[in-house]
Amino acid sequence: TPFLWNGTLHVAEHHTSFRIRRQALPGCVGAACDNSMVIEDVPNTASTSFVSALVVDKTLWLFGTTPGWEATQVDAFWSKTPEVRSSWQNATVMTRASANLTFTAFNTSPHKGMLGGKPVYVLAVEFGAPEPLVGVPYTVQTQFPHALTFLAARRPPPAGPQLAPPALTSA
Repeated sequence: TPFLWNGTLHVAEHHTSFRIRRQALPGCVGAACDNSMVIEDVPNTASTSFVSALVVDKTLWLFGTTPGWEATQVDAFWSKTPEVRSSWQNATVMTRASANLTFTAFNTSPHKGMLGGKPVYVLAVEFGAPEPLVGVPYTVQTQFPHALTFLAARRPPPAGPQLAPPALTSA
């Protein structure tokens, strides 16, 4: 997932765990050609897959699903100084138990925007099952209202820097 951090393009990616590196653009010259690693191993992400990223008020947020394929929970990781391993915090955003539903989760996509005329931070979650919830498996657009409902109604935002959950009902 590409993101801007302090005016520089970076990439959050999954290797054996989440990692963050600077990303040079094609044809770059000088300092802009930096492809160096920021942090090779974001703590507590070894069993987490499908990284997505969002920067909010100088805090880098990463989201992913655990454990790996056929994931049963969504997790958040955040830091104001991502290059410092000890600065990372994490929390579970949603589990099967908190959603009161059996599901498998895959990709996540955080976004800042306007919803119902109010500024919000939302997190779309791609669900693969169950079919009554998702309709056609692995299509994020059919799950988007359900993911927002889960985040708003079933789990408070993680401690620390706050992402305001939207107050929505499922469509």
